[in-house]
Amino acid sequence: MKVWMIAAAVVLLSACTSTLPAPTDSKSVVLFSSDSTHTLVASKLNGERVESGRYFSVLPGHNRLEVLVVGESGKNYTFNRFVLIDYDNFSKASTYKISLADKGVTKVLQLIDENGVLLGESSF
Repeated sequence: MKVWMIAAAVVLLSACTSTLPAPTDSKSVVLFSSDSTHTLVASKLNGERVESGRYFSVLPGHNRLEVLVVGESGKNYTFNRFVLIDYDNFSKASTYKISLADKGVTKVLQLIDENGVLLGESSF
């Protein structure tokens, strides 16, 4: 468990040294939004490890995003979960966001487009 916490910390620290990519004519970008008790890290895109844990760069159409969620639950309990989000209709030149919603006992990763429209979600 400590290995994932260290990996998440390294990703967060590396975020300070480089800028996030912008969408291009051929690809879109999926960024993360999380609260102070959870860290979201890009792990795999369509089964392949990603270079940066800070975002996904996706082609139009279907993509499967694997996100590592590192969080706290209670005073002395941390958790690491890999959560999948499948979405069939990514477009080109767009920016998407993955955020974490806390719905009581259940947590939900939500995929949201540039206009704030909920496109998909995955509960864990």
